[in-house]
Amino acid sequence: MIPPYEVHTSEARKVVPQEIPLSTAVWQMGRIAGMTRGLETGDLDLIAAANDDRIQEPYRRRLIPDYNAVRDTCLNGGAKTIWISGSGSTLMAVTDDTIVAKFLQVKLREQFPKCDTHILTCDTEGAQIEYL
Repeated sequence: MIPPYEVHTSEARKVVPQEIPLSTAVWQMGRIAGMTRGLETGDLDLIAAANDDRIQEPYRRRLIPDYNAVRDTCLNGGAKTIWISGSGSTLMAVTDDTIVAKFLQVKLREQFPKCDTHILTCDTEGAQIEYL
């Protein structure tokens, strides 16, 4: 979902603490490994569990007025997880079910008519070299 406003990177960086406790850093490092493995294997439950960010998202989501409402709609509607794309304001919900994706798109368009919504798919092949 793409709201009709931007969150500039410079503003997003200002709200994130300059220092974090070691325990938070260690927590986040474990999530990085889990996310990498989840993306590698397609394990959506692991991706969702690993998407528990304690360094940036708790602070940056305050810059997106509809964050909590969008998150609730997506998670209650069948998405496994949701995150802020880049510095925001775009939000990405994740599901491996096309019906859930289409349902969420309809719900989000109803609730947030000024926002754009798109259903995206993952590229499972990566970069390709084409020879002419």
